[in-house]
Amino acid sequence: MFNEEQNLSDLFRSLRSEGLIDRYPIILCDDGSTDNTYTLASSLAARCPGMLVVRQRFNTRKVGAIDDMVKRVTTPFILTLDADCSIRELTHCAIDELLIDMHLEEIDATYFRITPIVDGWLAALQAIDYAIFTDSLRKLLKVPLCLIGQGVIWRRETLVRVLGRHRGEFEGDDLENTVHALADNARLRWEPSTVTISTKAKPTIVSLLKQRALSWDYGLLRVLISFKSLRLSGESAAFYRNILLADFLAHPLRLAAIPLLMSVLLFNFIFSAEGGAAWRSVYSAGVVLTLQYGAIGILWVWVACIFSSALAVRNFRSTLRWSVITGVYLSSPFAYLVSYPILSQNNVSAAAIISAASQWMGLGLLVTYLWWLILTAVLFVLSSLDRPLKLRLAWSLPFAPVYYLILLVISKTIAIIKFIIRIVLRIV
Repeated sequence: MFNEEQNLSDLFRSLRSEGLIDRYPIILCDDGSTDNTYTLASSLAARCPGMLVVRQRFNTRKVGAIDDMVKRVTTPFILTLDADCSIRELTHCAIDELLIDMHLEEIDATYFRITPIVDGWLAALQAIDYAIFTDSLRKLLKVPLCLIGQGVIWRRETLVRVLGRHRGEFEGDDLENTVHALADNARLRWEPSTVTISTKAKPTIVSLLKQRALSWDYGLLRVLISFKSLRLSGESAAFYRNILLADFLAHPLRLAAIPLLMSVLLFNFIFSAEGGAAWRSVYSAGVVLTLQYGAIGILWVWVACIFSSALAVRNFRSTLRWSVITGVYLSSPFAYLVSYPILSQNNVSAAAIISAASQWMGLGLLVTYLWWLILTAVLFVLSSLDRPLKLRLAWSLPFAPVYYLILLVISKTIAIIKFIIRIVLRIV
């Protein structure tokens, strides 16, 4: 808990409604809060048997708080939960049965489906995001994308071993847990149908971008570039290496394609302003490079992903599967660039295309939007969300491609810049 005074009533209510307070010992850690979290938590816990409240003198972020609490645990299994989340059993005594299965099958960690609480349009888009990336993709890829920190049952000795090797950095901490567990050949299990985690969605676009760019996306790069991550093998290695290649190599090409994709808006607004001629010159040069080399660049990134996948899985069928997956991921918004080599064979220059961009690129924008909409809809339908919630979120699907474009462009760019700056500062 860090400055969670406003969320504590909801936390205790959910723990009590699920009957967890009476069934398990619970530890609450106030991680150096500056508000009334510790006093209020202690007051609420005094009426709950088997509940312990501890306090860190200063903020140690989530990794430090969990490490401190684990040292106080004597039971063979541990369930970690953020204070702004709640856990819900979809079947009777689901957690008890999972603990028995984990003991008998020697499972090291079990992780669950997460759904933000839908209380507005931004929360609805985040719920679709979670449904796709913490649910549907796990079904299709069959790899543990990340052991999300706010809802994992750990075998105690496994978590102690993982935390002992953790660098203690907050950004990407959950992914680092995953990498250390995979490196130790830990047995990880995804359980989407008997237990679910609800979390509070980010209330504003700024807070969402801050979370994605400075914590998640930056943490992804920090962890995946590590020696431990690069030495992984198998399906997880194929996934993580392909993500790393796409982020570092394909993202600049993605940014370069955006001005071409948005030509209609640029011609109508930017070039009509004062100094438009200078902007037109820079824009034209960028578009020429994108048309001439964008598709080729993406093709080579795809080849690199295929080669990386083959080294990781060493299996033709799996390599073919990863080739298709990475091809789908990389193909938008670059699919329309393939047309330029065909046009150039008919002596159609990039300059000629630029002059007509305000007329025909509107179609390219529409095609890209529809491509992402179809992908989002398919993955959303495949998710494990119940039918009523899917129907409730269906109205948000048409807005999802715009949501992803904003996250992709801004968050990835900020994360990569932050990562490069940190590397340069370390070298200096």
